[in-house]
Amino acid sequence: MKRNIERTATPPDRQATYEADRVAEDDSTQQQQEQQAKNPGAVQRPRTALEVARSSGMFKDYLAGLDNLRSIVNDCENRLAQALNEFYGTTEKDEQMFNAFNIEVNKAFEACNSCLDKAGHQAIIVDGQAPIATLVNKLKEYRLAANPEDTQLLLQFWESFKLALEQLQTIADDYERRVLSKLRTGCLIASSGAMATAKSPLSKAYEAEAAAYSKELETVRTRVRLLCHSAGTHMRMELLGKASHTERVLINCNDDFYPILCVVPDLTVKLESMARIAYQWLDKDETYLFEVSRQLRDKRSETREMEQQLRAEREKHRLLLKSVKSAYLMCQNSKKRLREITQELKNLEEHIEHSARERRAKMDEKKQKKEMADFLDLSITQTKMNYALQLKRQRLMAQIQELEEFLRKVEQEISSLKTQIQTKTNERKSAEDLYQAQDSNFANMKTDLEGYTKKVQEMSNELRGVRQHLSHLESIQSLKTSPETVDTFYERPRSVKLAPSLMESINMKKRRLLKQSVKS
Repeated sequence: MKRNIERTATPPDRQATYEADRVAEDDSTQQQQEQQAKNPGAVQRPRTALEVARSSGMFKDYLAGLDNLRSIVNDCENRLAQALNEFYGTTEKDEQMFNAFNIEVNKAFEACNSCLDKAGHQAIIVDGQAPIATLVNKLKEYRLAANPEDTQLLLQFWESFKLALEQLQTIADDYERRVLSKLRTGCLIASSGAMATAKSPLSKAYEAEAAAYSKELETVRTRVRLLCHSAGTHMRMELLGKASHTERVLINCNDDFYPILCVVPDLTVKLESMARIAYQWLDKDETYLFEVSRQLRDKRSETREMEQQLRAEREKHRLLLKSVKSAYLMCQNSKKRLREITQELKNLEEHIEHSARERRAKMDEKKQKKEMADFLDLSITQTKMNYALQLKRQRLMAQIQELEEFLRKVEQEISSLKTQIQTKTNERKSAEDLYQAQDSNFANMKTDLEGYTKKVQEMSNELRGVRQHLSHLESIQSLKTSPETVDTFYERPRSVKLAPSLMESINMKKRRLLKQSVKS
């Protein structure tokens, strides 16, 4: 029944999931080289990651704690095997001898009940310790001639049954106190308490499996407790399992009248299943620890890579933002210049409009004066020479010349304004084209910037999630390998735990110092 602790501590599914640290691997390589130097002809087997971790001291204390629990489970298994052998009177587990013992006791029960039946009394169903006492007492009370060997065998069976029941109950209590409670405290709670809001799929899967192990152990433990309790009087048949050993007892014996014969085999199967579940939980927890360590290294590497990528993307985002700001300023300058040119063109158009109105007015004035001058010419030719008319005509002709000179200047100015307007129109067209091109470029760059901003934000959120996952894994590793967690795997004397007393003395000293400082 002994179990190889070192062998069972290495589940096959763990060896492919854990990568040892570089330093540990270098130490492993050096050790292999030294062994190769000592034995040149020997074939060196590559060491597994778990062997490297154990030999290099990684998680040494935690793994030693798990091995300590395995040794406790192994001790319970050995005690269970010893109790079973003592009950059946054998030195080793032998199903044939167990069945022979049950058949012999079954015959003794039938022989004693047969005596009662022949004497006209009702047979007794032996489904607990109380019916055994009743059967023996009735044989004595009615002074029935039962075979002394059968009676003696029943009494021996009764004593063995009471002793075995007590031993099995003690083993079940030890499973509860020394194994199950420590698994819940050291394995389940240490993992589920680490950053409960940011649990990884690995942690959720482990917690689900650990909770299932805990529930299964509690279910079996409850059935063991109820069966042990009910076996003292009248056992509850629905608590019996469907194990093959129990089924063989039911087949070979009269299970309707003597179900007590199934109690010890069934309790044995239940306690063996508790050991099996405990081993599975321990192996799963160890696998979980190494998987956390592997994911922790992967997440650290992933975090570094993502941080580098994010820094590069943020630098690109900064340069793009700078380009967008520059494009925006250029676009605003072009827009401002376009407004200025438009205003200048408007001013020129207003000026040329004013000049055109002025030209029309002067031309009308010239026309009037020309008509007056022509009228004076006609008057002078038809009348005598009149100095006043001639003087008036001269003044009109001078005014007409001035008007013609003014009109020439106005025409020149209008021509110049038209040239300026054409130039400004062309300039405005160029400014409009430039503004539209810059505005379109700015819009495209702004769209690119928004996309890049979204990309950087998504990368930041993703990095934040990876960091949370990393922090969660670090918390798990820290909690599971902490001295407090490791200490739960051992059975420490209560007198050693002096921390509360020490803390109280420290607090008292602080209070005294505080009072002294207040008085002073």
